[in-house]
Order: sequence, then C-alpha cells, then structure tokens
Amino acid sequence: MAQLDWRALTPDHPVTTGEGTYVSRRVGGDRLAALVRNGLAPLLVCGPDGCGKTTEVLRAAEVLTGDLRAVRVELRDLCPLEEVTERRVLFGVAERLLDHTVDHQEQFQPSEALVADLRASDPVFPRGHGLRRLPLDLVQAVAEEITRQLEGTRLVLLVDGLDEVPVEQGRTVALALYRVRDLLDVVLVTSPALVNGPQNHAVVTRYRVFSVPVLPVADADGLDGEPGRRFLAEIARKRLGIDEVPAELEEALGRVALMSGGVPRTFLRLLHDAGLYAFLAEREVPDEEDIAEAVRDHADSLRRVLQAGDLDALAAAAATSGLDVPADRRVRFLSHALLVEYVRGGEVVVFPHPLIQRLLGAS
Repeated sequence: MAQLDWRALTPDHPVTTGEGTYVSRRVGGDRLAALVRNGLAPLLVCGPDGCGKTTEVLRAAEVLTGDLRAVRVELRDLCPLEEVTERRVLFGVAERLLDHTVDHQEQFQPSEALVADLRASDPVFPRGHGLRRLPLDLVQAVAEEITRQLEGTRLVLLVDGLDEVPVEQGRTVALALYRVRDLLDVVLVTSPALVNGPQNHAVVTRYRVFSVPVLPVADADGLDGEPGRRFLAEIARKRLGIDEVPAELEEALGRVALMSGGVPRTFLRLLHDAGLYAFLAEREVPDEEDIAEAVRDHADSLRRVLQAGDLDALAAAAATSGLDVPADRRVRFLSHALLVEYVRGGEVVVFPHPLIQRLLGAS
C-alpha cells in the first residue's frame, strides 16, 4: 500500500463539490437548498462545532442556481465582529450584494445614483453627494436593481459565522436580517446557542431551524451506527485521494469513528493525528496505540472546558432528550459537542461524547 498523506485530511477545511471531496448526506446541503427553493426561508442552520454546517451551506450555495442567485458571505465581511449593530449589518448586506453581483455577473451595471447613495450612506465613512438612505431602504434599492437587471431572479443571502459572536450579537444579526425577508431569502449559520433557551424565543419563532445532524456511529441504545460509519469512512477516502479504503485501514477507521461520536471534524482530527503518530513510528496505518494517543490528546482538550458539576449533568442526561439540563449548560454542552444529539425513532436523544466517557466513569 502506498504511503497515505494524512495531512490531506485537512480537518478544519470545509469542502465544496468542486473539490471532489464532498460527501452528501440525507439532511445536508441539497435538502437545505430545496427548502430555500420552495419558499421555506428564512432559515437558521445550526449544529455543534465540526458537524459540517459550513460545508453544507457551501453545497447549498452551489446548487441554488437558475432563478435563484446565492450570495454567501461571512459575518465578519459585513461588519467588524466587535461592532455588530443592525445598521452596520444591513449596510454590509447592501454593499456585499452589490459587490458580489458586479464581480460575478458581467451583464450587471449598477446605476450611478445607487453607487452614489451607497457611498453617502456608509455608517462609518460617508462620502460623495448621493442620498443618505436608511440601511433597510438601501438593501431594498440594491435588491430591486439587481433583480430588475437580472430578469427578476430571487437573491439568496447565506451568512456564515454567527457562532463567532456572543449570542446577544447573534440575535441582533438574526432580527436585523429578518427585516429583509421580503427582499431576499435569508440563511444564517449559527451554533445551538441561538436556537435553545427562552431568551431566543423572538428568533426561533421567526426562523425555521435546520439542524445539520450528527449521525450515530455506535450500535447501541437503539441506534444504528452503520450509516454514520460509512459516511465518515467515505469522507476519509475522498480526502485521502484513494479509490477505495484498503482492508488494513478499515479497522482503524471504525475505531476512530466510534471515538469521534460521529462529529466529522473530530473524526478527521483524530484520524489525522493518529495517522501522523503512525508515520512517526514508521507504520502505514494507525494501530491501537496511535489511536489511543490521539484520543488522549483530544480528550484532554475537552476536559479543560468542563466546569464544576458538568460531569454529573452529562451522566444524568445520557439517553434522554436533554431538556432537563438547565438551558445555559445545555447550550454549552451542545455547542462544544460535549453532549451529542442523535435522532432515534424520530425523536432527538442525547449522549455524552465518547471522548469524555472515561471521565464520567471516574466521577
């Protein structure tokens, strides 16, 4: 077997279809695009760190073609993350919509008046002699000019990165962009922090929540782990650039999948590190010792984010809906995948992440 390039796993790199490494799932980017196309936006895309939110939004942006024109931006591109206000966000949307369309549609030529108004309406550095418009009016003017010139197509705005700001700022962004729902379809990427707890009632009653699922990987507690293990193995195969998984690697992939809890980024990080440990030991594929060393590294990182009382709460939540965990703690558990949600028999059930099982046993 040829030496595998473990660095090609790139655990922190979301993929696109064009790279040839995207692996589809039943509830993923294609499903998200179908919801948008059929009028079910605005949407909040949520899930724990590393579940594949950005990858699936990139996939949705690629398949939203024809009469829909997808514009994907990072929240930090709309305004500085430390200066999130409704005014800054809406102005940033107007500016990015116009810039993106100019860059990607040769036939589009914005009017001089619209460009002048945009410059005059800059909340930080207004310039020129155009009309100073309210940000919402500016978004409307930009959207109307784009759709008029591009034969009435519908714009889809996909904003990633709400999970990079405190939940209060995330709510500000979500409620600001809800105001433009009649002008364009809105899809926001966030963490569980914005879709759990009574403080988020104003958001979850306005947006449809689209959860990117973590597939179970263990055959226990009524869960079927085979589809999840196949999904993760296919991700590894494509990222490693091999035609098929060699027999000597299959067992390692299965072990790493079980320790990942089904979270794709965790799986890739564990496999990446185990592979490099194997390389250092001059082994072609990771053995139990290599995997155990990678697991120790990552389990230690999870241990360091735990707070007093967390282990008891995690143990008590196992195999339940998780709703008895106080909201603030539940949000933290779900966001960091300390507690992982799976679907069992049509209902959501939670389990502590496998990497901290040993800590639970010692508590």
